[in-house]
Amino acid sequence: MLDNVGTTEKIYDKYPDDLCSGRESPSPAVLQYRNSHSLVKQLITPPPRFKTPVVLWSNLRILTVAPHDKEALPYLQPILDAVCNTLEELYLTDLDRFESKQVLLAELMSLSNLSNLRVFAIFAIINSNKRRNAPCLAVIYDINTVLGTIPKANKITNLSFKFNIIGRRPFRECLEQDWVGMFDEIIRISGGKPLELELAMAVSTENLGVDQPGEGQLYTDITNKSASLLDHPQICAHFWNPTFWARGVGPLPRGQVRGRCRR
Repeated sequence: MLDNVGTTEKIYDKYPDDLCSGRESPSPAVLQYRNSHSLVKQLITPPPRFKTPVVLWSNLRILTVAPHDKEALPYLQPILDAVCNTLEELYLTDLDRFESKQVLLAELMSLSNLSNLRVFAIFAIINSNKRRNAPCLAVIYDINTVLGTIPKANKITNLSFKFNIIGRRPFRECLEQDWVGMFDEIIRISGGKPLELELAMAVSTENLGVDQPGEGQLYTDITNKSASLLDHPQICAHFWNPTFWARGVGPLPRGQVRGRCRR
């Protein structure tokens, strides 16, 4: 994992030739990075001093990045382009210790060329505490746009969404998000084949273990917007919220996906 790793050089002119070329380039199968944008940039486009690739992308199967790492996200699409034939699992779920604001992803990434992608997971923040007359960030619409780049013919078997909801009752900005559109995209991606859907949501509060007024109704209202899934039994949906966790039942940890459930 590359965590808060940066580069100290840009041209490497003081380094001997044998350190900059002639070495076998690593070919990772798994890559996880956050707050390491300067290094990731050089992994994608090595400085001219390097005569051989710093990394070979042809074996990468699993990629995990922080969806709120706004400085590193612009380098995500070049990686996706390089691994379009091999990537199987993409997790935009890593927590960023330095950033907590939601970043809109639709203009930064496309899943259209990932021919072997099986798993797509994302962690997002929905802020209902906007100031009066301030525009509401269309988080779910943005996610739907990214989902919309997945072609109809795909190999997706698992979709996972985890939402941190910030705000107070009546959570209007959250409920006005395009939840129905998200479930329509999930149905389209399934295309009649088996699909495991994981959706976890939690209202963020300052005091752990203290319920926010209206929290339970919010979870119910969002779940009710998934009614269209009932007509598609091949989609096995798992919904989670803190009322389940209090009973000792919770979602899968980040980076893990569920096998096909048996009903």
